[in-house]
Amino acid sequence: MAATRTRAGRMWAARGLALALCVLAPLTVRAAADEAVETLRRAAAAGDAAALYSLGDRYERADGLEFDLAMAAAHMRLAAERGYAPAQYRLGLFYAGGVGVPENLVESYKWLTLAGAADAGGDGSADDETGLLAEALRTVIAARMSEADIGRARDEIAAFAPIEGPAELPLPSAGGGTALPAPTLATIRRFLPPGNCGELTAEKGEDGTFRVTGFLDGSDPAGGLSPAATSYFAGNGVEVRVRELSPGICRVIRQVAADPARVAADLEVTLMDETKRPREVFPDGTFIVVALSALAADRYVAVDYFAHDGNVLHMFPDPGTRGRVRAGQALVVGDPEAGGRSWQTGPPFGKDLLVAFVSERPLYDGARPEVEAIGDYLAFLGRRLASPAPADAVRVRYRVVETVPR
Repeated sequence: MAATRTRAGRMWAARGLALALCVLAPLTVRAAADEAVETLRRAAAAGDAAALYSLGDRYERADGLEFDLAMAAAHMRLAAERGYAPAQYRLGLFYAGGVGVPENLVESYKWLTLAGAADAGGDGSADDETGLLAEALRTVIAARMSEADIGRARDEIAAFAPIEGPAELPLPSAGGGTALPAPTLATIRRFLPPGNCGELTAEKGEDGTFRVTGFLDGSDPAGGLSPAATSYFAGNGVEVRVRELSPGICRVIRQVAADPARVAADLEVTLMDETKRPREVFPDGTFIVVALSALAADRYVAVDYFAHDGNVLHMFPDPGTRGRVRAGQALVVGDPEAGGRSWQTGPPFGKDLLVAFVSERPLYDGARPEVEAIGDYLAFLGRRLASPAPADAVRVRYRVVETVPR
């Protein structure tokens, strides 16, 4: 039978991280830099909240001051106590991740709430973006808190009143600067935000280097790496391999792979082109071939391609078949030389998701259209994956597929 060639849709261009990375501006004259810092210190000591915030930011970015997250947090707190919304937001970030201060979700919730409540352009010096970021992150933090902790935070919020007058500036620790612990997996994980597109993972390679891998929802303003995390990773040689995906693709990951127990660790999924060359990035017109490793027992397998355009392509099993794969049998899907169905990439280009499902009975009974809306399919998957019966258990592995123009 001649191959059927279907050009699958692709994702829109990834959107930039809402929490932009801070960039150090080169200082051409050291004396001018020192004077700028001293000017800020004088204003900060007089109680100027914006100056206190700027000093904290400089400590965090090592901009004219030695890198010191404890000093950054201390200055941010002084500014936050004076009702300065950008400092309240940053302090909420610090408490959420235990950066420069001990982790404290009650404090994080309190300061994020206050930052989100400040009027844009008012005395709190908030803007629409700060409020949006604060509200979004507070929602994530609240999911990790008990009702009692949320009630305690709300009591503190109700009692909050901005202070006025001079500020007693904190002093740096002996030796100048706060020595952060050397990288360990536990330390690195403290800097990672709650997963908004699956969980970010910290790994240590055989060569002793550390790396952070995973995916982020580019539309979630609270989901990016904080400036403190970026500074720590860059200063300690931690490699960051984090990619952004569209909200629709992240929704699929959250639904099918949110539970680590559902991951099929014994299943290897390899993406190849028509020459059998392994790829993660596929130029326009390239065939997508999927190879699945052999399983230890007979199982039913389904392979689905989720495109950012809102549709899902059912690659395996073929319509009218059940997808039974025998123990020890490797599976190859989409090979144009095999004479079955095959698929070539096409615009719009971007990042999509391939998911392989393994189960003891067919993933679904009856026939589904070769292409259907992701929303309709996820509604079905939600019911199927929720089954408590062991015989109905479904395990998954997924791979991100990126397509590009030639």
